[in-house]
Amino acid sequence: MAYLAPENIPDMKYGILPILVGLFLGLGAPKAQVVNTATIDTLANVQVGNMSIGGFIDTYYSYNSSLPISKNIDYLSSSARHNEMNINLAYLDLRYRSPRLQSRLVAGYGTFMMVNYQNEPEPLKFLLEASIGVKPFKNYNAWISAGVIGSPFTNESYLSKDHLMYTRSLAAENVPYYLTGIKAQFPLSEKLTLSVYGINGWQNITEYNEGKAVATQLEYRPSKKLILNWNTYIGDEASDSTPEYRTRLFSDVFLIYSGKKWDFTSSMYLGMQMKKDSLGSESNPIWYSLNGIARYRFNPTFSLSGRLEYFRDQNNVLVQPQTQNKNFHVLGSGLCFNVHGWDRFLFRVEGRYFYGFERVFRNAQGAEAQHNGQITVGISAWF
Repeated sequence: MAYLAPENIPDMKYGILPILVGLFLGLGAPKAQVVNTATIDTLANVQVGNMSIGGFIDTYYSYNSSLPISKNIDYLSSSARHNEMNINLAYLDLRYRSPRLQSRLVAGYGTFMMVNYQNEPEPLKFLLEASIGVKPFKNYNAWISAGVIGSPFTNESYLSKDHLMYTRSLAAENVPYYLTGIKAQFPLSEKLTLSVYGINGWQNITEYNEGKAVATQLEYRPSKKLILNWNTYIGDEASDSTPEYRTRLFSDVFLIYSGKKWDFTSSMYLGMQMKKDSLGSESNPIWYSLNGIARYRFNPTFSLSGRLEYFRDQNNVLVQPQTQNKNFHVLGSGLCFNVHGWDRFLFRVEGRYFYGFERVFRNAQGAEAQHNGQITVGISAWF
């Protein structure tokens, strides 16, 4: 999602490539079928005939070194409240599925919802997903769905339990978490699946201009332990708040590997926003990101994850720095200790550090700073 300034949020609530290659070469043996963590279809819902019900609760406590007076942590939308215990996301998932018809209704609540849905009208602020899908052909497993649907962009969805780190990377925080429109999914082979989206735009339910957007997702599974995914987006992003915006182009690529001891994922993307001001002057600013996350399993209960990330939006297409320095150019790192308790329970402690090439953060005294740190404790359970 595009970053929204904290004052608008309701008061609730360079050497990276060798490291990524090294992590990938050190991966272990395969295990069960790897899951595409960009999706949100991983709950083991309770089945009753064609109906099923599931739920997820994600609670957290975050402490940020900037000590924000508003308690809203800059540049984040997940687990983004400082020094308070809160609900990041709690939702109920209702589904109906028959051989050629499916529907889904997911209603959510929490600080994640308040940040990401603050521009939606009141009745729609609680919809993570509301969709209907049909299978047009009896003997071909293609599906056409319509409504509010999950976004395919980057390797991190809003469902924290599926991710190697508890918090989302800056890459995921600055792409849509949800889309509204039509999705057509076609298996091209046993290993290759194509999805095409016709949507309102870049994370919005209510339309803010006359233009529409098109997105694609190509998922390739060369083996049970590896997924390669390529997404694209093109759409008109003009709005009342950004009247100079025209066509937005975006593409991201990610991989997900799941082994016996090691899990690894990496995402990279590039976006370009065409602009034309009231005087007719044109520009095409870009933004880009790269990250890598690895997890080592000591045993079925305990594991340790680490992340390196790089994000640059020097023309503030998506991120509006909360200081006088407008070049949002950040390098981040983090470690997360995971406890997989019982069957459907996770306890996690994560430390996170950001270095800004410009002073885009604030310290505890409110002065502009290049550094920012955060500790987050997360507890999640699902059914």
